[in-house]
Amino acid sequence: MGAQILSIPEMELDQTEAAKLAASFKNVAKYYNVAVDPKKLALFELSTTVGAIYLPRVIAVMKKPREPKEPKQVGPQLVPKATAPQTAPQPPAPKLETPSQMWAESPVDMGGI
Repeated sequence: MGAQILSIPEMELDQTEAAKLAASFKNVAKYYNVAVDPKKLALFELSTTVGAIYLPRVIAVMKKPREPKEPKQVGPQLVPKATAPQTAPQPPAPKLETPSQMWAESPVDMGGI
């Protein structure tokens, strides 16, 4: 399985080596009493099986050469003409007047000072 995942044929085990490796794992497992929930074990087995089946295929698809994409046309491009935003007409600014002009008073005569 590791040989397929890594795409290294030299890592592939023959039947004798695989049996020896499995026996070694079994021997080690005797000394470690770990209670595993059967549901969790079933999910783990399912995920490893799915990985063993589909992972080499995914890697093969990823290694497959892709068709080159056509380059986008580079050059001048049309830009839409910007228009000024339409706004309502503004009322005229108020005329600034002095208080004397507002109340129609004559300016105060300071007696020639």
